[in-house]
Amino acid sequence: MTAAHIAEVLNGRRSGSGWMARCPAHRDANPSLSIRNSDGKILIHCFAGCSQDDVVSALRQRGLWPEKARHQWTRAERREYARRRSRAETLAERALRWRTALVRQLQQAKAAAYAQYLAHPDEHSEQAWADTAQQLFSYEELCGAALAQRYHEAMTRDPVAVDRLIAEARDDEAHAQRCTAFILAAMVLKVGAE
Repeated sequence: MTAAHIAEVLNGRRSGSGWMARCPAHRDANPSLSIRNSDGKILIHCFAGCSQDDVVSALRQRGLWPEKARHQWTRAERREYARRRSRAETLAERALRWRTALVRQLQQAKAAAYAQYLAHPDEHSEQAWADTAQQLFSYEELCGAALAQRYHEAMTRDPVAVDRLIAEARDDEAHAQRCTAFILAAMVLKVGAE
């Protein structure tokens, strides 16, 4: 399907780099529909004010608008997609936990490096503190594809250390949930007693 074909069926005439034809979305006495090709796409515009959706719908009814080819997935393809999506979600969750534990570890290292710098203010301790701060900043900012890539690299280098950090993050979450539940229960009891 091309702009030239649509214009020909609508009895359009050449105009500049495209065609002008009567708009099929309304009763058009004078040609008001601009049709042209651009980068492999058909561009249409009704100068009488019809919306693009209305024009496309009218062209579809006449069989003049290309339909997008829809790939019908087989059961095997759907299962494979579901398996890959589930695996990606699991890896994303693990990557976030890994980053959380790593950031906490780097915060502790930064505090220790700063204390070392205050105790012995020399160039070496200052550089150690600055390096740790920079590393902490880079991990705090990690997200999306960059986080996935860094997590994958860490898993390749040292899967045991990565698993340990993930377990630590999971334990911290569980501890925080228990503490929150305890505080909420205490608050409910206090409010009930008043």
